[in-house]
Amino acid sequence: MKSIKLAIILGVLLVLPAFAGAAQWDGLLDVAYRFSWYPKKDVQSLLQEKGEEYGISLEDYRAGLMDTLTSGMAPDGRLQRADLLAGKPLANYYRLALAEFCLYLSNDDTVHLDNAETVLSVFSDKEPRGDVDFWRHLFTAYRNMAERNSPRFIDSVFALWENVVLKQEVDDILMNGERAKVGFVKELPHLYENMAHLVIRRAIIEQEMANLAPLGTIILSIEDKLTLENGYKNLVKAISERMEGVSSDNYNLNFAVAFLEATANRNDFEAATESDQLVAKFNAARKFYQLAYYWADTNKGRATIMGQYMGFLTYVTRRMVDPDDAVATTRFFEKLPGMAVAYLDKGIELYDVIARQSDDFATDGYRKRGNYLISMHRLWDATGKLSIMLADYYKSRRKPHEIETLFPVESPLLKYCALFQRYARVDQDIVPDNAYFLAAYAARELADLYQQLSEYSTGVEASSLFFVYQLQAVELFPSDVTSILQLAYQSNLDGRVEEYFQLNFRTCPFGATY
Repeated sequence: MKSIKLAIILGVLLVLPAFAGAAQWDGLLDVAYRFSWYPKKDVQSLLQEKGEEYGISLEDYRAGLMDTLTSGMAPDGRLQRADLLAGKPLANYYRLALAEFCLYLSNDDTVHLDNAETVLSVFSDKEPRGDVDFWRHLFTAYRNMAERNSPRFIDSVFALWENVVLKQEVDDILMNGERAKVGFVKELPHLYENMAHLVIRRAIIEQEMANLAPLGTIILSIEDKLTLENGYKNLVKAISERMEGVSSDNYNLNFAVAFLEATANRNDFEAATESDQLVAKFNAARKFYQLAYYWADTNKGRATIMGQYMGFLTYVTRRMVDPDDAVATTRFFEKLPGMAVAYLDKGIELYDVIARQSDDFATDGYRKRGNYLISMHRLWDATGKLSIMLADYYKSRRKPHEIETLFPVESPLLKYCALFQRYARVDQDIVPDNAYFLAAYAARELADLYQQLSEYSTGVEASSLFFVYQLQAVELFPSDVTSILQLAYQSNLDGRVEEYFQLNFRTCPFGATY
């Protein structure tokens, strides 16, 4: 008899912690909206931590609810409406639905999302509850996001906003004073966080869903309402600022989010030191620069991103010139200069396209000519600096006697000089002031290149090219005394003194007259 009593006591002692743990999960899931907007890794950590604290994992807790609330599941783990037992406490169905949804947030397995929707269907639409309505609409939005259906996703997010959030805002206004606010209306700050997380993090950044610009109105609406620390307040503020102005794509939400994500990853890249980190952060930045360019609706947006990305490539190429830099010693980046050359061509092509519509800048998305000029100057500046940096990179790797390595050095410089020739003489206002200095530098670099080449050439072509480009450099930047003296010396050496004086008082190829 004693052994039986002892077994019963031991059994009760073993069961009590499970009951206690289940009760703790009950309390946590009742307020799941307070953490359902956490990043995936944070949700995983929270669930694991609470499982250890409660003495029962969420999976085991969910299994216990399944045993008491359902007649079983299909072999694939999915529940059908007919599997739900009648006459059970609604609170338990509510918690089972939230347990399934939390598991979905932690592992992206849509089986759990299916089950969450199925279990929540036990609640009647005729007796609305703010929290149930919130989860019902949120589950639908996540469903459409998982299916990558942008139009339906937009509809479901607006349905969540209009049928739940705005209603809670009305109640919030009617309940004047913090002490008067009761029930689900007190959770409004968490609802805003869930909206921001769903649209920005899950849909745009993680799922890379396009054409979500209409949801920008919601993001702008919640900017001043987000109050939680360590939440989405700062990110939403940054996105709102990026949605207008000269560096925007005119309220394009996708563009603004991708632009900021690219910038964040670029900053992480610049702070990284290990090869694996460098490659991962570079690829992440590149991906979101490309997404922002692809998602841009206007040439204004494309010019902004192209200029930013070329600036990033200039920075990375500069680091490759230093043989001791981690970028230069990482094999992955060996192909980066070739990639940069391709984007240099794209940048010049885009500049040409926008320049052709100089008198109709609104067509490209600009509302003011001042913004148009700022954008064009930035794109030009990025183009010139990338051209020069690419030439520096290839020059650092060539030997003077290797004729075949001449082209990679001279090609970007020639491209910039050609761009300068096209626009420095006409449409002066779209050409920035530093364009002339950059052109003089490029001409001087070409002159130096051809001077080196002339030492290994039996013809006069290389020497003539040196003379022409050195002269152009002096014409464009006449205050460079060193270049003037070098040109005079070389002219005397080549017997071109008379030609030097004649050419100094003509119209140079770049359009300036002296």
